[in-house]
Amino acid sequence: MVEKIKSYNLMRALYFILLFFILSNAYSQDSTFKVKSSYYSRIQSLTYDGVGSNRHLQIIEGGKSFSVLDIGIAIAYRGGDSLIIMPKLTLDASQYQYLSNEYSIGFGYYYNSQTPMVFDISSTILAQVHKKIAIGISAGFSDYSGDAINYTKNYIGFIVRIGLLRDFNGMLTKTTRMRFNHHR
Repeated sequence: MVEKIKSYNLMRALYFILLFFILSNAYSQDSTFKVKSSYYSRIQSLTYDGVGSNRHLQIIEGGKSFSVLDIGIAIAYRGGDSLIIMPKLTLDASQYQYLSNEYSIGFGYYYNSQTPMVFDISSTILAQVHKKIAIGISAGFSDYSGDAINYTKNYIGFIVRIGLLRDFNGMLTKTTRMRFNHHR
C-alpha cells in the first residue's frame, strides 16, 4: 500500500513537471515575438514646408518605443543657423496588414529665431518594407510663436522609421513579416 502511494505521488509529480514544461514552452514561444520596449529612429527628409523653392525641413528623431507609444527627441534643421529641438510623443493609432497610421505631437524650442516656441502635430502613414524598416509619408503643421510674431506652417514629406515594428494590436514585435488570418 505504501509503495502504491509513493508510485501515485511520483506519477502526479511527473505529470505536474510535464505540464509545467508544456505551459512554459508555449508561453516562451509566444513571448519571444513580443517586446516591451525598443529604441527607434525616424528620418524625415525632403519635407516641403513653404511657398518658395528652397523651403525644406529636415527632421531626425530618436527615442524609445513602449507598446503603442514612441517617446523621443526630434531635431529639425530649416537652413542657415536655425535649429529646432523638441520632445515628441507618437501614438500608433491603427494597423492594417503592413500599413500603419501614427499621430505625433511635439512642443519645442526654435533656436536663433524671432519665434522660439514651436508646437507640432503630424499624421504619418507607414508601410513595412523590411524587418526593422518602414517608409511612408507624413503631413502636419507647426505653429511658431514669439513675442510679436506668430505663424503656422503646413508640411508634407517622406519619412523612414528604423526600429521594431508593430503587430495588429500595436504591440512591438520581432517578426519578419506580418501574419494575416485569411477568413473565407
